[in-house]
Amino acid sequence: MKLATLKDSTHDGKLVVVSKDLTRCSEVGHIARTLQAALDDWTHVGPRLARVAIGVETGSQPTMRFHEHDAASPLPARFSGPVAPAVLPAPAIPFLWRRAPPSFP
Repeated sequence: MKLATLKDSTHDGKLVVVSKDLTRCSEVGHIARTLQAALDDWTHVGPRLARVAIGVETGSQPTMRFHEHDAASPLPARFSGPVAPAVLPAPAIPFLWRRAPPSFP
């Protein structure tokens, strides 16, 4: 199953299920408006999106042409954050991976 976010008039865009060959997609706003909404309730939303994906592949689901240039970032910037601070001494980075505070002499 391939999911994409298409640009629209909202900040978050709209969620679509995309065919395996990336030529068609089906809007799934009735299931989950955004990818974040789908992830937040994946237990219930995931199986429904999977059924739509099967329908897209078999032709039983209404589709429209998928244009990659209309795709947006899957998750808006406010949902993702930096992994590490922008300026950090190189010796401190391994400590971030271990979640231990670095100690410098």
